[in-house]
Amino acid sequence: FNGNGIPILPPGASVEIWGAPARVPTPYVYTYSLEGQYSLPGNMTAEVGYQGSQSRKLIRLVNENFFFSGSGVFSNILFPTPDTTAGYNALIARLSRRFSRGFQFDANYRFAKSIDIVSYEGPTANTNPTYPLDVRQERGPSDFDVRHNFVASGVWELPIFRKRHDATGNILGGWQISGILTAHTGFPWTPVVGQCISTRGPGICPVRPVAYLGGVGTSTSNDAFVTGSNTANCPIRDAGGNVIGNRCFSSTSLFGTLMRNPSSRAAG
Repeated sequence: FNGNGIPILPPGASVEIWGAPARVPTPYVYTYSLEGQYSLPGNMTAEVGYQGSQSRKLIRLVNENFFFSGSGVFSNILFPTPDTTAGYNALIARLSRRFSRGFQFDANYRFAKSIDIVSYEGPTANTNPTYPLDVRQERGPSDFDVRHNFVASGVWELPIFRKRHDATGNILGGWQISGILTAHTGFPWTPVVGQCISTRGPGICPVRPVAYLGGVGTSTSNDAFVTGSNTANCPIRDAGGNVIGNRCFSSTSLFGTLMRNPSSRAAG
């Protein structure tokens, strides 16, 4: 250690520090729900409900190197910080039919929205804020937010030898056909630009653009999301093929202000 208490390490070596404030408040969650049920003809039941939750003082790991000039020895100085919030609200509708005459089904639809500041708690690029001094810019739809979700299931008992109680009925009767259908909209994603922002400590890569200028494709297929074909016409290149600009998103050398996880969605 030198006179300032900083460890003296071989060239290229670094130290990672984990700490905690003297007092960390306990995170808490408010949950609430309201549900109504109504009996319908044909052995069917309809349900409509509302569910929600509000989370406060959630903890994320913050790299203090973003805020304080370091000696270059410490790669990360990680402290749990209780400054994040989250909220979830959902409308849930259900229609079901009790098993009768060899048939039953259950259908559920959920219209929901989940908002948070950070969807992961690990100290990685997934949780690095775009602007460390103002975490409010990270507030947006959760990475796992699914706006529409539908699940249906059913069971049909085949009428073959259903009422036979002999050996033939025991062997050939009692067969059922069942199935489950699941459909949902895609997850949100955040557009980024390939620039790095220098801070007092580590750099932040990549950063968000400051504005959307239009021109992105509208395909919702999985291939478009995987291959990036919707943004194929966005890069502006010079004669040598080098990217020198972007006609779909505006970026600067400052922190991007386009919100995290905007309304753009991956394919469901």
